[in-house]
Amino acid sequence: MAKQRDLLIAYLDRYADERAENFRALFKVVDSAIASNNNEQLALTLNSITQIAKSSPFRELANLTSVRAALDDPDHKWTF
Repeated sequence: MAKQRDLLIAYLDRYADERAENFRALFKVVDSAIASNNNEQLALTLNSITQIAKSSPFRELANLTSVRAALDDPDHKWTF
C-alpha cells in the first residue's frame, strides 16, 4: 500500500510542477500583452489561465474504482 501511495503522491507532485510552469509561462505572456497594449492576446491568455485554474488532477481520479484497480495492478503504466 505504501508503494501505491508513493505513486499517487509522485503523480500529484509532477502535475503540480507542470501546472506551476504553465502558470509562470502564461503570466509572462500576460505581462507582455499588457506592455504592448495587446488586448486580444491578453484576453486569450487570461482565458487559458482560467481554464488551467479550473482543472484538477482529481478529475481523472474521480472514478475511484478504476484508480483502485490501477493502484492494485503492478503493471499499470502511469502517465505524467
